[in-house]
Amino acid sequence: MEPNHIYQYSLLNALMDGVSETGITVSELLTKGNQGLGTFARMNGELLFLDGKVYQLQAEGNVREAGEGDQRVALPLFLSESLGRKPTVPGRSPWHIRDPWLTPSQIPFAVSTNFVPQQTRKVTLPFKAALDSTLQTFAPHAKNLFLTYRITGLFTHLKCRTVRGQTYAHQPLSELGASQSVEEYHDIQGTIIGFRTPANWQGFGVAGGHAHFIDEGRGVGGHVLELSAEGEEVEVGMAVVRDVHVELPGSEEFNEAELSTDDEGVKKVEG
Repeated sequence: MEPNHIYQYSLLNALMDGVSETGITVSELLTKGNQGLGTFARMNGELLFLDGKVYQLQAEGNVREAGEGDQRVALPLFLSESLGRKPTVPGRSPWHIRDPWLTPSQIPFAVSTNFVPQQTRKVTLPFKAALDSTLQTFAPHAKNLFLTYRITGLFTHLKCRTVRGQTYAHQPLSELGASQSVEEYHDIQGTIIGFRTPANWQGFGVAGGHAHFIDEGRGVGGHVLELSAEGEEVEVGMAVVRDVHVELPGSEEFNEAELSTDDEGVKKVEG
């Protein structure tokens, strides 16, 4: 893959409509660069792709390396009370789960790139909005272009969320946000990878910044809601992206989705 080209599978609007049953495999994503983010089948946790490995960032902040086989997930409460019961919600289609403890490691949404930094600086970030300002100083004439970045170092505070996964077929992402797991970390060493999508591309991706974190020991992580790095400077590398390749699902589920943009819903769930 060419340096600093973006590959994206599916659309954020599809996730907002609950389209998350099928997708690309872990091995396919690994051919699409060296960093990325996304989610797994049925939106079971966050995905972080970093330097040849794909990680599943699970509820309560736990991390596991994803492979081609099944991945273990936390059961919804009503399932844990009775193993083997299929998730049912009035008016909603249940899943046919062979083993309710496991879900296929398919990826219904992902954004990735072969990241080669065009600029690297050491900065302090007193709050999350300071990252936006930093990226703006990196590339002041790239308002309508994509950016990708990687931040490494010691973070004085991070607030991260992970979604717990759908409890019924086609459950929208906006509903999952109401029961997401939120964890806070202090004085933690790790890496944030992210993408900045132009404001007029909302629904294609997350307009503005979209970032995931994983700690140095690969033990905790999640979707970044808040961050600060004040005690020491962190290293921020970034690149402007002008080439974007999109692969759309060919599934009936995707083709039947409305794919309308819910701007307020995206802002609420993505932070």
